[in-house]
Amino acid sequence: MDIPRFERAKINTRLGFADPGDAFQEFVYDAVQRDFPGLIRFKTSGKDGVIDQCQTGDTRAVFECKYLGADEWSEVESRWREVADTLERNLNASSGPPKGQAQYGPWFRTDVPMRTFAFCVNAEPPSPDRADKLDATIRAFFNRLGTAHSHLAHLRELTVHIFHWSRL
Repeated sequence: MDIPRFERAKINTRLGFADPGDAFQEFVYDAVQRDFPGLIRFKTSGKDGVIDQCQTGDTRAVFECKYLGADEWSEVESRWREVADTLERNLNASSGPPKGQAQYGPWFRTDVPMRTFAFCVNAEPPSPDRADKLDATIRAFFNRLGTAHSHLAHLRELTVHIFHWSRL
């Protein structure tokens, strides 16, 4: 079965989505909300702390959604590197997020720790191996971050999901 791509030209702007990133984030929300009850979505513009959607409760699941203009897995990998750099910069101080960057506060919490991180993209991996490699890269990143910074030790065991187009 040929699954239509998530593309700007196919977005129904009458639904209120002029920006494809907004539409994609809403699509992800609709696709996963049954599996993640209590999921809350945040605006795509402005500061988000690498948290586009968040499940609340005793633990947290966090979703980061990236709409890509092209179906290129190398672009997915590049966008992950940007996310990793952003987290690295904003999570390394044991005192908490940098001044004026309170949106990163949830990453520091141990009373309601993050247990799941989902990286959601509208691209298709060219092979299972490439998707597996990105999954391993993201897991290794959080493991390294949690090992290097004791205040982030709870991130070492983070469950990682990559929701790519065919999985969504």
